[in-house]
Amino acid sequence: MSRHKKTFAPRASRSGSQNIHRKEDEENQEKITSQDVTISLAKTEVTQITYSLFRNRAFKKVENGSVTIKFLEKGPHVLILHKALNTLGYKAVGNGSSFWKETKMALISFQQKNNITATGIFNRETLLKMDEVLGKSKDEKPKKDDAVLSATEKPKTNNSIDDDSVIYTIVVAKNQKFNGKLIQTDEDLNHFAEQQMKLTRHLKWNPKFTDEKVKDIVAKGGSVNYRISAKEHTIEKETEALSPNKKQFIRNPASTADYIQNTRILDLLKQLSEEEMADYKNKVSKETNDLTAIEESLKSYIKERDKNLRNRDELETVKTKLYGLEDLYEEYAAYKSLLSYNRPVHSGQRFSTSKIEDERIERINARNNAAEEKLTENLNKNGFKSISEFESFIKRYETAFETETVRLGVEMLQSYKHTLYQEEKKLNDPVFLDRLSQSIIKSGAKENYETGTSIKNSSKKVLEHGISYIDQQEYSLGQSKIDNANKSINQLSSQTPLVNDPAFDKEEFAEISNKTDLKAFLNEYITSQNEKVDRVINNIKENPEHIYELDNLFKASYEKQHIEKGSIYDRIITAKYDRLKGLKILLAICEGIFALALIVVTWGAATPVVIAGGALSLAVSINVAYETINEYKDNKEFHDVGLLSDDPSLVWVVVAIAGVALDAAALGAVLKSAKPIAAAGKAFNEAEDATNAIAKLESDLAKIEGLEERVQQNIVRQAKIQAQEKKILDGFVKARQLTYATIPGLPQAGELLARAVFAIRKGIVTFDSFIAELKLAKVIKETGLNPEELLAVKNAFEKARTLAKDEKLVAELEKAIAENDVAKVKSLLEEISTDAKKGHTYPELDEQSISFNRFRDKKAHRTEIANAKPGDYLKHKKAKTVEQAIKFSKNGGAAQYLPDVNINALEKLALQKGTVFIPKNNKNVTYFFYKSNRIIGYDNGIPTEWIRAEISSGFHHSHPINTNRLSKYINF
Repeated sequence: MSRHKKTFAPRASRSGSQNIHRKEDEENQEKITSQDVTISLAKTEVTQITYSLFRNRAFKKVENGSVTIKFLEKGPHVLILHKALNTLGYKAVGNGSSFWKETKMALISFQQKNNITATGIFNRETLLKMDEVLGKSKDEKPKKDDAVLSATEKPKTNNSIDDDSVIYTIVVAKNQKFNGKLIQTDEDLNHFAEQQMKLTRHLKWNPKFTDEKVKDIVAKGGSVNYRISAKEHTIEKETEALSPNKKQFIRNPASTADYIQNTRILDLLKQLSEEEMADYKNKVSKETNDLTAIEESLKSYIKERDKNLRNRDELETVKTKLYGLEDLYEEYAAYKSLLSYNRPVHSGQRFSTSKIEDERIERINARNNAAEEKLTENLNKNGFKSISEFESFIKRYETAFETETVRLGVEMLQSYKHTLYQEEKKLNDPVFLDRLSQSIIKSGAKENYETGTSIKNSSKKVLEHGISYIDQQEYSLGQSKIDNANKSINQLSSQTPLVNDPAFDKEEFAEISNKTDLKAFLNEYITSQNEKVDRVINNIKENPEHIYELDNLFKASYEKQHIEKGSIYDRIITAKYDRLKGLKILLAICEGIFALALIVVTWGAATPVVIAGGALSLAVSINVAYETINEYKDNKEFHDVGLLSDDPSLVWVVVAIAGVALDAAALGAVLKSAKPIAAAGKAFNEAEDATNAIAKLESDLAKIEGLEERVQQNIVRQAKIQAQEKKILDGFVKARQLTYATIPGLPQAGELLARAVFAIRKGIVTFDSFIAELKLAKVIKETGLNPEELLAVKNAFEKARTLAKDEKLVAELEKAIAENDVAKVKSLLEEISTDAKKGHTYPELDEQSISFNRFRDKKAHRTEIANAKPGDYLKHKKAKTVEQAIKFSKNGGAAQYLPDVNINALEKLALQKGTVFIPKNNKNVTYFFYKSNRIIGYDNGIPTEWIRAEISSGFHHSHPINTNRLSKYINF
């Protein structure tokens, strides 16, 4: 069964591209959603249902026979069924929203009483009979227990009630909790209701319930009817403001029936940039009109995007730490090699008791110890505490590289599926089929294949004595006919690009002479290719190490990640490749999958200079842009490009150009205009009034012939940041009385951190790009950096990246920069540095959390720990081997302890000595973060020394936690 994410597009008249993860065997099954209960049947709708509580879309689905309501189901439709059974006298079912055995027994009793097959399932026959029985009492009034709301109390509404309103029933369980605490206020109840509606915004609901009423509702349990109307609380203006690509996702913003779902979809769309929408559209592989499918597809895409950003963040963190340490890695590799030949000798490993043997042992151990001491000393200079910490970063880089390569592979294959989807849509176009079938006939490929094959067969000659040989001249003639046939079919790629696929059977395709056969052939091929792609996606997701087999994907990943031969990254990955190859543990993937990888990698006509996709695009583009500029310097056509690359004051202009996703041709067009661009940039730099300078820059750029608008816009954007940076850095410059300064002077002055902060603001998200900018700005000497200086730059960049995640601090810094408040900027930067020296900060702690941490040895706290009982260890249990711990914890799996870890003892240490953290949104849970003195397990495939223990509801349990996830609580 396929587990890949499927991507959907809506029907032509509805909405845009959709991407949804759905199990294939459930694709065509209809389900009852919580929305269905809220949508009443129109008076004109054809139905046999008369009972008012049943007159909604949920029970209409039951009437249609497309669904049944059965054991273990949950939701408001089950609550309505319980109310109906209560009315009929089956009180044992209660007022809950879950279908338990009491519900089943009540249904069996009803079915037996009414001569229906007793299944305990609420099907069409049972619905119609129950509707008939309930409908007999036309004047029946609801009993007091049937609803939470009294007869005199209006339902919750976000505006005045009108004919278009739809009721959304919110089930409130007895003693209902929200965010870990009992619901006690009207605000709590409203927020709980919005959570049940899956809304991410707060609406104003009227009338307000008193706290006493809310407590009464919660004490008894039941339901509250929230009435929704779109007339006064409209989303039409918000929808109208969306771009065309986004707007098509909203189906009728004035609709009350779809109001809640449209609102949820609207809030999801606001989380996506236009670039992401374009990426989304490029992954379409199916059509749908289902709003639920649309909503789930958006959620799925956003979830995947966020996961990719987290993975990318981990990759960049590890790359920064390892950057420039090629010599250190070689020393480490030599040390490991030395150990493999000269293992430390212990008692029991002696060959004899002679003095010669004693001296041999002493020499081996002394050599190993000396190598270890030297390596440890050099590691310390480069910011590593030990050899094991360095090894953990190597392992983290391997995992991060594999994760990023899998992402690239999946995206490539999704793009190919999009092509298959587009070609599949053409099969319903008779004009396309007729034109292509006629083109096949006219191409003459069929005749050339037949003639060529015949000539090649006849080229095999047999002599009198039975000796056979090939007439090469005749064979070549036959092959030329086949080559001409292949060329004729390839020329049809303008009508369908599928003919370029290596797996495409051109010879069989040439046999087609009518539309019917053509449609059948292409449909079969597209289906087959989709299945193959799905298998590849599942394979590399479940077995990331298979990427080392896929040469084309492996090569593409090197190019996209800008891994240079001989770099530490290349050496780490090459070492793992050799290790896997030597152990022969790679599983062979069928030949067809290799072909598909080749198709995807080579599908595009142009090779992009940078990766498209928002912030990630600038990750490697600065280096690439400068490399390209340097290549153009020797070309007479581009004699002016040096004006951009050789002037440190124009670095921001190159950053601007690099920040736009340009292919080679587009970049060439920009570089031909290097002279006027450089002139405009210099004029901006020399201007005294930034506001007037921006206006003049826009005017100067607009006059440059052929300069794309997006390039102009990004140059202006970077100019605004450059103006702010210049004013802030001028404050540092005046303090040291120098125009340019080099490292190591800048770290002490705080200027290096300021430069790193502005680099992040410009979109520079990788350390190598930051280094490139510093080199171009002449901040780094031509001789390079020593280990101490390199470590200082790394620390500054990591602090800036950490700052970028702290929204409150970012807002303060943005305000200070906008106001040109150099003193405030310096103060904030010093604050970051001070926090970093202390070891960590608590970005999300409230006052209670911080003060609680200071007196965690209070009696109440000790009592809480003493009384807590061991919790569930089934999820985060110990793996049997290290390999299992890595495998089981990857891709969102549960964190795994190593087999030799004493979880109980480690947990006690964490509870006694760990750093305490109380989440803002759930103060019924206490977390304890504790660092062991060794690797204790794996979290998402990453080795870690950290444990997160927690006490909740009187129970304690724990699991390993990697530093990436730990940073959500503690910033290092």
